[in-house]
Amino acid sequence: MLGSKLNSPSGQGLLETIVAIGIILSGLIGVVGLTVSNLTVGAATQSRLQAANLAREGIEAARAIRDGAWLQGAAVPWYDCPLSSGLNCLSYMSTAGDITAVPILDPVSFQWTMYFTPNDFNHATALIYRDQNSIYRQAVVTPITSATTTAFRRLLELYPICRNQAANQESSSDAICGGDKVQVGVRVIAKVEWAERGNTHELVLEDFLYNWRYATIPNTP
Repeated sequence: MLGSKLNSPSGQGLLETIVAIGIILSGLIGVVGLTVSNLTVGAATQSRLQAANLAREGIEAARAIRDGAWLQGAAVPWYDCPLSSGLNCLSYMSTAGDITAVPILDPVSFQWTMYFTPNDFNHATALIYRDQNSIYRQAVVTPITSATTTAFRRLLELYPICRNQAANQESSSDAICGGDKVQVGVRVIAKVEWAERGNTHELVLEDFLYNWRYATIPNTP
């Protein structure tokens, strides 16, 4: 009797239904897995793009300081001035050798300054906030009022570009220019770190800012 039931039209219909359901479920599982994978890749891509923009902004902050010094006609170079001068520079004679800094944006004047106290990503100032105006900012006094903490941290390394005029050679890996070398610019390395899905990621961009406007007069701002 059992064999006759399996060979009956109703038994074949049940078996076909089970097989069809299995095929459909296999397809759905594949679609769900692909969707989750796409969402994960999309989120990772968005985070990396945001990190790249934050790193580029750090470089542009340094460029804005250079250009601002030129426009103001500062009496000392934009890349090296006394801390007590009140001028906004990319390095300070009084803290020679300190190449790490955090770019600080004033939300009122939209002017950039460099804060040289942080030395690594663990410093509180390295943390990036998103304020009530959706502006991504770092601040000396943290946390920023009415701001949201992001997953990103940013740090700049500002190496002097040193030129040996006699040998016509340049270097940009030392904290200060020694010997017969004169500083002709700043090598800016912007590093952004963030945590995502239990992993820590880092993105690095760099650029070279030269004193091209006064290239023939090294000590001119």
